Amino acid sequence: NVAVGYDCLSQNNTHSNNTGVGYECMKKNRANDNTAVGYKALIENVSGSYNTVLGAYAGDSITSGGQNVCIGNNAGSAFTTVSHCVYIGKDSGQTATGNGNTGVGLDSLRGVTGTSNTSLGRGAGEDLRGGGNNLILGAFAEASSTTVSNEITLGDSSITKFRIPGINFELADNGGAATNGHVLTMASGGATWAA
Repeated sequence: NVAVGYDCLSQNNTHSNNTGVGYECMKKNRANDNTAVGYKALIENVSGSYNTVLGAYAGDSITSGGQNVCIGNNAGSAFTTVSHCVYIGKDSGQTATGNGNTGVGLDSLRGVTGTSNTSLGRGAGEDLRGGGNNLILGAFAEASSTTVSNEITLGDSSITKFRIPGINFELADNGGAATNGHVLTMASGGATWAA
């Protein structure tokens, strides 16, 4: 074990392969194979193993959750028994309680309780709560409801065009002009393809 900082790993007795750097970092740790860097990072961990946290208060409430990665101030700071999550960015997954989620970006999946969700972007999926198996991409992108499952969301309400330039494919709102000669115009009650 490696401990650098006041009260860091202070209650660790017989467990090994832990690295802690910071004030009270992993103070209560009695598990193996954890890495924590930051003020009070992973402080409450008792039996969770294979956690990697970086940032002040990162993963600070984890007691038995394992195999988590929390990078950023307050990232994953409220969950206790959650496992298999990745949260990168300040307040990413801050009050999350669901397993198997991945949030990248400031406030991403901040309070999710569902499982197997993935978000990428500042504030992406911040309002999602009970839903599962969602993919939410783009700054401030939100799922269609706080409890929806099995949905893909690309961007927020400001996005009016989706395109794949290599194959001359575009989706646009009503009135969208095709820049490559092809446009699928979304209209109420259906869609049309124009070449």
